[in-house]
Formats: sequence, structure tokens, C-alpha cells
Amino acid sequence: MFRINKPSVYKSRINKPSVYKSRINKSEIYKSRIKKPSIFDDRYADRSLYTPVIRASICTGERALGFVGVEDKVFHEVCVVNSEKDIQIFKETYHVDELDVIY
Repeated sequence: MFRINKPSVYKSRINKPSVYKSRINKSEIYKSRIKKPSIFDDRYADRSLYTPVIRASICTGERALGFVGVEDKVFHEVCVVNSEKDIQIFKETYHVDELDVIY
């Protein structure tokens, strides 16, 4: 009673060369990751209508930068904070000195 090792279908799919890999231009993928869209919006420039804030989640710790309307108290998200650099870019873009944190 000898066991015959048969190659599995899963292994053959991994070793099979992909035809589509040669068609992808990797430089275009990396360029799209590097370029960040402009987050400046003119409607948030008036401080009498919108207040800049950081919305933080108590459960997950996720932080988002945006504006709260003075009249309607609705949060308008501009971007999600991935690092402290995002906060600095937000402050420079919208000319903000101080940010309040809301939960």
C-alpha cells in the first residue's frame, strides 16, 4: 500500500504564469497612490458658517477632519486622519490654528 502523491489543483494554479501581469503598467498604479486630491473647498472658508473640528471615535479611535455647521450642527468630513502629517496639511490648507475635538 503505497501512497501516490498527486499534484493538487491549487498548487498548479499558483505556479501557472499569469498572462495579465504583463499588461499592467505599474508606474501608473504608483502615480495614482502618490497623488492626493486637493481637499480645499471654498464653502468652508467662511468661519462664521463652519467651525473646523476633529471628530474622534471613542470605540475605534478613528479620527476625521472636517467642519461643523454653526447653524445646523452637521459634521462635514473632509478627510480621515492617517498620521499627524494629515492634520498639518489640513491646518495649512484651511489656515486653521486650533482644532476642537468632538466625540
